[in-house]
Amino acid sequence: MKKIIVHIGYPKCGSSAIQHFLCHNQILHGENAEYRYFVIGKEGILSRQQVTSLSRRSLSGYVASVGSLSNALIVLQDYLAAHEHNDFVPVISQEGWGSNDDIADLKRISEDLNGKVELHIVGYVRPQISWLQSAWWQWYAWRGDDLTLDKAWKWLKHTVKWHARLQRFAAVSCVGSITARLQDTHADITRDLLDYLHINGSKYQAGKRINTSVTANHVAIYKRLPFLRPPHDSRADLVIDKLLPTRKQPPFIMTHDFAREVLAEVRKDNLALLETLDEKAKSRMREDQRWWSTDAYAEHWSGRAE
Repeated sequence: MKKIIVHIGYPKCGSSAIQHFLCHNQILHGENAEYRYFVIGKEGILSRQQVTSLSRRSLSGYVASVGSLSNALIVLQDYLAAHEHNDFVPVISQEGWGSNDDIADLKRISEDLNGKVELHIVGYVRPQISWLQSAWWQWYAWRGDDLTLDKAWKWLKHTVKWHARLQRFAAVSCVGSITARLQDTHADITRDLLDYLHINGSKYQAGKRINTSVTANHVAIYKRLPFLRPPHDSRADLVIDKLLPTRKQPPFIMTHDFAREVLAEVRKDNLALLETLDEKAKSRMREDQRWWSTDAYAEHWSGRAE
């Protein structure tokens, strides 16, 4: 039975940095295994040369798989069946693969995959308040309608209950393990991925932070020209980053009361997530008050009328 590592994203949780690293390090050597990164395009699996070429020509510096997870697995399984000498562990990645639709499709084909592949799901997650702050400015503030942060939260809150989202894969029979990893926006997420794969990170160059968040420059430009930033299209973000580099962040959008509401909504799920982590990550999450308390964000409200 073939082991396959499936990185399922989530948006705003370091997927771009991981995919950039993997595109530039398509073969990785671990303690007990060789890992090979596969990118599934519209016409099938891209060759290593195609991945390298497309990554170099891309604004973002990488290329990602397209289509559903079930289609990616069917294509990959056909490839593996046609190549007898495949003593490596395939790695695939896409930030949309944690959606309900993808899991439903995966359930439908799981019987065909049983006994052939074993999926090891890994998903990176981050504190919900910082995620929402980043997501609001990058995706929703430019819609040009009456959408407010409060309205957006009503239909976003279920998407950031990370434990519940990951555990939906437990109903898929060909899934062998489900692992949550904590994204630290101040650290190199690719080091953590290599640690998950039991690979010596010192052998590889540090990863790059890609498409992390919009800055004050983006906000100023998009307020004047909102049509430049359609939802989930980051090309303008990347161009502005190159032309007007800055680290100045947009305003903190949440009030103290709203932040308290967010933490109350996700607390039960965060506690469940905590129990699934290894001891090192469990300690990190316990100590990181961004998961638990509005005190972690107090600097944003000091001197500001609520």
